[in-house]
Amino acid sequence: MHRIAGLSVLLVEDEALIAMDVSQLLANTKCRVIGPCRDVACALEAIEREHIDCAILDVKLGREHTLHLADALAERGVPLVWMSGYERQVLPARYRDRPFVPKPFVAQDLFDALGEAISGGR
Repeated sequence: MHRIAGLSVLLVEDEALIAMDVSQLLANTKCRVIGPCRDVACALEAIEREHIDCAILDVKLGREHTLHLADALAERGVPLVWMSGYERQVLPARYRDRPFVPKPFVAQDLFDALGEAISGGR
């Protein structure tokens, strides 16, 4: 059994193929996928109404940045993983210590980052 099995994971990703791949990977490890949310409004709604154990956030959705989503999750104590084609340095200093998965991604790197996030490894 994978250590992330059973988690409710919010997926915030605007690229349809990546969202499909990540959703399938998470479902295969027995995670409950919330989303994928392709815009900030969808993600904010999910944060308000769903129980979320962990989140995977793309840094940018089209023209929208997701930093205020990270703030909303942090206020609720929800760990997050950044997954982006951008470099980690584009993140504000307060979020650079969070697990980060570069795109294109390797499944094991994503699983390891989720495990780190839920284990308290900021």
